Order: sequence, then C-alpha cells, then structure tokens
Amino acid sequence: MTRNEKTAQLKISDIYIREVNTLKKIVGGMGINYVDAQDILQDIFVQAVKKFKYYRNEDEARRWLIKVTVNRCRLEHRKRKTFHRKAIEVFERYEQNPNESVNGEKKAIKKEEVEILLSSLKDLDSAVLYPLIMKYYCEYNSTDIGKMLRLNPATVRSRLREGRMILAKQLMKRGVKP
Repeated sequence: MTRNEKTAQLKISDIYIREVNTLKKIVGGMGINYVDAQDILQDIFVQAVKKFKYYRNEDEARRWLIKVTVNRCRLEHRKRKTFHRKAIEVFERYEQNPNESVNGEKKAIKKEEVEILLSSLKDLDSAVLYPLIMKYYCEYNSTDIGKMLRLNPATVRSRLREGRMILAKQLMKRGVKP
C-alpha cells in the first residue's frame, strides 16, 4: 500500500475513537451494565482492528461499528437473559439527575412511573424494542437505523410507531399519561 493510499483511507481506530460515545449509548440503552459494556466495547475495538486497519468510507465504518455493537449486545442478552434487570439500572441512572431538585412526593411518583415503564418495556418484542432504543437513546433517524439493522426505513418507522402505540396504551391502562 502506498503512502497516498494510506492517507486517503481512514484508520479504523480513529473512527472508533470518534464513535465510542455513540457506541456507549447503544450499549447502555440496550441495558448492559458498565463493566460488561467496557468488555463489549473492547471486544468490538479488537475485532475492528483485526478485521480492518484502514477503511475507505467513514460512514460505512461507522455503520459497521454500530451494527457489530448491536449484534454483540443481542448476543450478551441471549447469553445472560438479563435484559430487563439491566434495563432497570439504565432508568435508575436517569432518575438520579443531581441537577434536578425534586421533593419526596415527586420522586416517588417518578419512580413509580419508571417502574411502570420498565414493566411495559418487558412486554415489547425485540423487533420493536431495538429501533426504539436506537431512536430515543442514540437519536438516530429511521434511515440510519434501517441501515444498521438491515431494515427498510419505512419498516423502521412502522416499528417505531407500533412501539410508541403499545407503550402508550400500556401506560394509559396503568394510569400514567404518556
């Protein structure tokens, strides 16, 4: 490989470093605890470096990293079957916002709403859950989610709508305004 070819290509390690915060959001949003998340991210980095030293297109490399991250999280859930227990940790982290001064009654209401939301999420199929996580935790649009999950963007939008409707109905049944 000539020097010009190397400069035209991007190092996968540089792309990984730029995207590591996004990958952390995905791993956290999929309910993986901090220690397991670090292991997963390290495995993904090693796999990326072994497979590619350089990548011609940054968008393709980014999509590959995200797809591998999602697949690795799915594998982790299959191994441990602890997604719902781990999801509780994610929502508890969101509850513990130190910038927010809330009295005890509001905290209790918020905690109850989070528990209701978690129990509602348990009922969601993974086909609906994964797009919701990627949309609302990682702020991806339907086109990007479709590329990462190998789905048509229209299918992603349908699944997002379906997931929102299911969650809204379940929350309204339990007395929480969505």
